[in-house]
Parts: sequence; C-alpha cells; structure tokens
Amino acid sequence: MDTQLFMFLTFGLLVVLVAFTVPILLKLAKLLNSISNLIKTTDDSIKPILSEVNVTIKNVNKIITSIDEIIDGVKELSASLKELGNWLKKLGGSLKDADSLVANLKGQVAGVSSAMKTTLNVLTKVISRKGDKNEK
Repeated sequence: MDTQLFMFLTFGLLVVLVAFTVPILLKLAKLLNSISNLIKTTDDSIKPILSEVNVTIKNVNKIITSIDEIIDGVKELSASLKELGNWLKKLGGSLKDADSLVANLKGQVAGVSSAMKTTLNVLTKVISRKGDKNEK
C-alpha cells in the first residue's frame, strides 16, 4: 500500500502543480505576445522617425559644409585685407615722403623763380643802362 499511496500522492501533487503552472504559463505566453506586438509597433513607429533623423542629419551636414566654406572665405578675405592694410601703410609712408619731397620741390622752384626774377630785373636794368648810354 505504500506504493499506491506514494503514487496517489505523487499524482495529486502533479495535478496541483499543473493546476498552478498552467495559468502562469498562459499569462507568460500573453506577456510574450504583448511584448512581441509592442516591439512590432515600436519598430513601425521608429522607422519613419529614423528616416526623418537621417534627412535632418544630412541637412545639418550640408549646413556645416556651407559654414566651413564661408569660414574659409572669411579667412581668405581677412588675409587679403591684411595684405591691403600693409600696402596702404606703405603707401602712407610713401605719401609722407612724397609730401616732404613736394614741399622741398616747391621751395626749390620758389628759389629758382626768385633767382629768375632777380636775374631778369638785373638784365633789364643792364639793358636799359646800355640803351641810355647808346642814346647819348
């Protein structure tokens, strides 16, 4: 009888175990099904978003490339302006030198002009004296 009792108890325990395990397994199956549906829904929702993100990233990259080109242009312009500034500085120095040369030249021309006037006056006086002597 021990064997029958053992078998009966084992069968009873197995029935109780199956009775408790089956609902848990059914809930677990529903949970896995819900997770699978969530993953499918999320995947369907994420695809358009990822596509838009890719387009946005491409647009941002184009903008960054344009900004890089503008920065390169500004660098070139800055270098050109610096060179222009250096040449203008040299020109300013040359103009100062030219100004002093022009002032010096004006002084020399004034001196030559004054000397010519004096020479012409003396020449006129000499000629008029000789003319007066010849008339006498």
